[in-house]
Amino acid sequence: MKKVFYKIGLIMFFAIAYLLISNSASNAATAGISASSRSVSAGDSVSINVSVNAIAWNLKVSGSGVSDSIVGGNLDELANKSTSKSYKLNTSTPGTYTVNLSGDVTDASGTTTDVSSSVTVQVSAKSNADSNANTGNTGNTGSTDKKNEEKTTEPTFSTVNQTVYSTTEGINVRSSYSTSSSSVGTLKKGESVTRIGVSNNGWSKVKYNGAIAYISSSLLTTTKPEEEDKSDVKALKSLVISPGTLSPEFNAETTKYTMSVGADVDKLNIEALLEDEKSKLSISGNDSLEMGENTVKIVVTAEDETARTYTIIVTKEEQEQIKLSTLTIKGVELDPKFDPSVYEYTVEVDSSVSKLDIQALCDVENATVEILGNEDLTIGENTITIMVKSEDGKQNVTYQIVVNKTDKTDKAAITQNTTNTDDNMKYIIVGGVLGTILLIIIIVLIVKKVRKNKSDDGIELNFMDDIKKMDEGEDKLDFYKQDSNDNKSKEDYKDDGYIEMNTNSSIKTNKLYNIEDEVDFSDVDKDKKRRKKDAIQRYWSRMREQ
Repeated sequence: MKKVFYKIGLIMFFAIAYLLISNSASNAATAGISASSRSVSAGDSVSINVSVNAIAWNLKVSGSGVSDSIVGGNLDELANKSTSKSYKLNTSTPGTYTVNLSGDVTDASGTTTDVSSSVTVQVSAKSNADSNANTGNTGNTGSTDKKNEEKTTEPTFSTVNQTVYSTTEGINVRSSYSTSSSSVGTLKKGESVTRIGVSNNGWSKVKYNGAIAYISSSLLTTTKPEEEDKSDVKALKSLVISPGTLSPEFNAETTKYTMSVGADVDKLNIEALLEDEKSKLSISGNDSLEMGENTVKIVVTAEDETARTYTIIVTKEEQEQIKLSTLTIKGVELDPKFDPSVYEYTVEVDSSVSKLDIQALCDVENATVEILGNEDLTIGENTITIMVKSEDGKQNVTYQIVVNKTDKTDKAAITQNTTNTDDNMKYIIVGGVLGTILLIIIIVLIVKKVRKNKSDDGIELNFMDDIKKMDEGEDKLDFYKQDSNDNKSKEDYKDDGYIEMNTNSSIKTNKLYNIEDEVDFSDVDKDKKRRKKDAIQRYWSRMREQ
């Protein structure tokens, strides 16, 4: 039984491995190039085929007159996609044709593979002769010279590595060793290329722009031609600039100049003639002139690549800002007073005014002045705009007038209300002052009343103030009442210098009052002894009333 399970497991392992390998192989990205025929005669039809199987590809086809880029993908389905493309090979000329395929392809797993392959087609000649030159082109011009005739058979090239030079101006560099083959470029007289092969029928194999090409050997030399002397003349013959005048006057050997132009000049017209026709001329900085200094450069480059620079400092004048010269309003004063450099004003008008009589003038010729917002003025704040613009439209300035329009009725009411408010305030102030004075009088009267009552009650004895000025003979006035706890009699008090004042039995207490410390009777006016007696009598009268 174990052997059975072992065999089954082994079979499953190989099956899975096969599937994985097969799937991997099927998912691998590929690209190739092929030809419908590898060997044909001149003029036969040959197709170059490119096939691709990948999820994405970036390929290039090049060589033997075929050039194309193949870029694409199948990213929507995320699976390899097969595609192909064909190209017709020009076989009109015998020779060896090689077409290359390069780039990369990417499979469904994201693996990118570089592609580098090629296909070669051999084309045999059908005729016995060929010429190396184009019709009408001297040096390689299609001449039927016997020396340019070639064999129709495929030539044999011996390998060399040397630098050769063109002996003629404009010789053709061909795709094959035949004058009937296509031209892939031309060489100037004295121009060099690298020769890698020499044939037995008068053709040279060369490297040209990274590819293999062919040139008639009779048009090449290994001797480097002597270079002709090139001109070093790098001067101007004349220089005229408008508008404006150069300073100093133009001289071919003078390279520094200055000039001034008006504020309205944005571009200089420059006419410069070269001393030598082989030299070259370039001009910069003469466009979009700005206010102030601008630098204009004229560069003359000689045939030998040496150069001379003429520099012109161009000063563009500052342009005066366009402004109003006059701004008046009939019957209305501007606030502030008009000044061309002040752009905002205010005015006051009453409710009867619906439009202002404005005179606004500009002293710049052909300038326009436009007044906006001066119609149907409403109660409250209105804004009038005055726009001043130059004729060319490059300058403009704006003035504003804020018009405060008030209602007469409302103004009168406001004035009356203000007057009434002022009058009321006066009455309030006067009433407050009078009320304060009255309050002070009342307080004074109350205080006097309270003080009088306190004196009458015998608490402060202030009523005795008029006794203080009595005669000198009686220095002290001492009241007494007998204290119930005191063993002294009235007579004892009298013997001690106290006096008795009307001590009848109606007095509710039987105490002696001693006010020696409270009342001073020194400097008593003799003429006022009566007042002293009356005051004492009043005191005791009130004591009895208690």
